[in-house]
Amino acid sequence: MTLCTAIIPLLHALSRDDAYAPYLTLLQRALLSRLLSQLSQLYSTIKISNLLSLVAPLKAAGLEGSFDDEQVEAYIMGCARRGELNVRVDHKEGSITFIDDPFVLNEDQPPASPSSSESSIQPSTADLVRTRLSRVAHCLHRSLQVIEDKPPKPTAEEQQARFKTLVSAVESERKALQIRRALVARRRELLSELTVRKEKEASSRRAANSRKEKEEETKRAKEELIRRQHEKMKQQVESIRIDEAKKYAQTLVDKGILKHNDVEVYHISTFYFVVIAHGCFRVGRN
Repeated sequence: MTLCTAIIPLLHALSRDDAYAPYLTLLQRALLSRLLSQLSQLYSTIKISNLLSLVAPLKAAGLEGSFDDEQVEAYIMGCARRGELNVRVDHKEGSITFIDDPFVLNEDQPPASPSSSESSIQPSTADLVRTRLSRVAHCLHRSLQVIEDKPPKPTAEEQQARFKTLVSAVESERKALQIRRALVARRRELLSELTVRKEKEASSRRAANSRKEKEEETKRAKEELIRRQHEKMKQQVESIRIDEAKKYAQTLVDKGILKHNDVEVYHISTFYFVVIAHGCFRVGRN
């Protein structure tokens, strides 16, 4: 309860030393952490106002880096978030509850070490439950050490033989490790070669497919050009024959053999005909 008050003279002495003055803020933070740890061992619930009154002497002493009320509450919340302190803050009631449930495991909170348990004012219920099995194990181990006879100390020859066996085992392990490393390196080389080979084969296939597609496209273009030329020549020949048939029909009209309104030129099968009312005359063969 008087931890902060008792430590103020020491902090004043350190503040006058240039070598330790920069650490005042960290020392006060460590002091606040120790105060919260001790309070958690003594109380299950404490008023926030009572906690602030315990820390108030540090601020009243005018020490550099001392915490105000908001910073103290922020530090408590930070300890709870980091798992350093298992607490629940009730702002409505203005209280802090130290949770000490032996049957609830907080995974974020590290297990209590022997050094921390020795420096504790009194062990918590959770620590008693969690360390009961380990305490029984330590007790049994010490009992066995007392009951059982200690093995005789090995002679120099036995130690030398053990050392030789250990050296030979280390040497064989080293050789096996070298072989494993060589195998791993060789596997990596083979894998790299296989990857390069697959990439080359894939590139060759893509090039062959591209070349084949270009050849097919060129062939289709040529065939299309030839087809269009044939159609054009066919149209030209047909146009010439139709013109000849029209000229021949016009000649018949001019000679008076046919009348102009009775003449129609069209294509039937492989012949061009001039149709005259109820008859027809062949003009030319396709």
